[in-house]
Amino acid sequence: MKKDDFIVSAPGKLISITGGHSFIPNPLPPKIKWSNKIVKLLGEARFSLGKLNAIEPEFTRPEPFIFSSIIKMEAVSSTRIEGTQTTFEDILIFESLRKNKATINDVLETYNYINATNYGYKELKEKKFPLCNRLIKETHRMLLDRVRGDEYTPGEFRRTQVYIGIRQQPIEQARFIPPPPNIIDKLMSDLENFLNSDSDLDPLLISSLSHYQFEAIHPFYDGNGRIGRILIIYILMDKGLLNKPILYISPYFERENREKYYNLLLKISQKGAWEEWIEFYLLGIIERTKWVIDTFQKSMSLIEEFEKSVIKECNSLHTKEALKILYGYPIFTTPLFHKIYKKHFNNVSLSTIRNILKIWQKLKIIEVLKKDKKEIIFYCPKLMNILTKP
Repeated sequence: MKKDDFIVSAPGKLISITGGHSFIPNPLPPKIKWSNKIVKLLGEARFSLGKLNAIEPEFTRPEPFIFSSIIKMEAVSSTRIEGTQTTFEDILIFESLRKNKATINDVLETYNYINATNYGYKELKEKKFPLCNRLIKETHRMLLDRVRGDEYTPGEFRRTQVYIGIRQQPIEQARFIPPPPNIIDKLMSDLENFLNSDSDLDPLLISSLSHYQFEAIHPFYDGNGRIGRILIIYILMDKGLLNKPILYISPYFERENREKYYNLLLKISQKGAWEEWIEFYLLGIIERTKWVIDTFQKSMSLIEEFEKSVIKECNSLHTKEALKILYGYPIFTTPLFHKIYKKHFNNVSLSTIRNILKIWQKLKIIEVLKKDKKEIIFYCPKLMNILTKP
């Protein structure tokens, strides 16, 4: 990390450490007069989130099936930024077969992300405690449960110096060196105070500023990127801009924007380039909110189309109810489908579920994806095409 890359008015200070200099960000918020472009984008982003919240009840009626799919897809995309190779299909197959071996560590890492997000959502919804470091730490502990990084005190702020750069390269060649461990508690306490202050800043600005701050502090030894992206969702829910964690934001950071994402965060530390980052961030909120709404509407239309076909073939309440499960489980096994149906609808027999699936196969609603020993894995190709479309 080159000292000369940081201008005098950068939003923080450099201190000397062994091997170079560490950057310590100033407390939030920065003193900035927002441009008209940022104000305009704030309005558009809030409008998009308002539309998403307006249809949000549909996500959980009668049960949170498509809501479940959105969380799974966000988990896949966010963990892929960190180098996992997991796909949405992998997660659904894992859920169907419940295999738990070391060979599927990437899948388990992604599944932990799902569990951690759901945990935070319930905690914030039930107001057990505010958006605080305790919640962030518990989310981190769940995230690293039984996967890479779990040897580095999950759920605790780091006690060693870290740096960001190419693996195996020395600290002298680091791209960025976050604060030393002895001041992490103070910096995270300041961030917690900012998140719970009576700031008159727009919540979208609070979330964008806080995401940068968290990444600059880098409070954990591992998992900071994933926690930072979960924190975006937590903040928007805590501030009332998002009813549920149904914002699928990580693909915007993952695809062609990955390098831009990292570069813009670094540019804030080096040059105080807040506006560039916030513009990028707000455009992402707008883009991905529209994607979620569009995907939900297409999924609804497809299930309605399936329902018409099913009614012609067999006008059964069980068969129509079961179609709703496809939103959250477009890949499944018969035992899993039976278990979910009993949990959310009625206690039907396994033979009834088998009959339903036979009808769906005949109507080409579902097909066999593959066979795993004695278990057949089914999938809904048309719905998978909608859910996995970029």
